Amino acid sequence: MMKVGIAGATGLVGQEMLSVLQKSNLSFSDIKLFASSGSNGKILNFRGSALPVEIIKKILHGKGYDHTGGNLPGSCL
Repeated sequence: MMKVGIAGATGLVGQEMLSVLQKSNLSFSDIKLFASSGSNGKILNFRGSALPVEIIKKILHGKGYDHTGGNLPGSCL
């Protein structure tokens, strides 16, 4: 199973990534949602679970995630 982080989860690209992952047969040990401070505290549903959106403060790759993806404004990087 994978640990996955979605950067920019509330934006168009992040929402599309979540949609594709929800329809997939992939298994996740953990999925975290990240976005800019304007989305802090939002709750998104993923496979029947309510997931909180966290503020992204730095690049996630290399921080224990098997995969990260998304699209963020330059001010978040």
